Amino acid sequence: MFIPRSEIDRPNMTPPKNIHPADVKAALAKRGLTLADVARTHGYDLSSPGKALRMPWPQLRRVIAAYLGRTPQSLWPEDYDSRGEPRLRERASSKAITLPDPVHVDFRKAG
Repeated sequence: MFIPRSEIDRPNMTPPKNIHPADVKAALAKRGLTLADVARTHGYDLSSPGKALRMPWPQLRRVIAAYLGRTPQSLWPEDYDSRGEPRLRERASSKAITLPDPVHVDFRKAG
């Protein structure tokens, strides 16, 4: 039987995906909670938990995961490295700006 080389080299498992935000909301609802309840209880703005479902926010994700009896790494595996530490992502506004080399002017020769 012929097995294509691409199938031999391909791992059998696909990498785990982050949980869908609607699934987190549904799991909280099963416990009689909303994202707003989480925000109020822990002193966050009411929109903060919704943002944490879409982008990395380690502190708030720990809180949400605790309400669900899970770890943040199990809910958002794409955002953690193999040691369970949050991956650092470059923010769009933090792009490095490269400045040209300074021009050296000898003012003693001016005149």
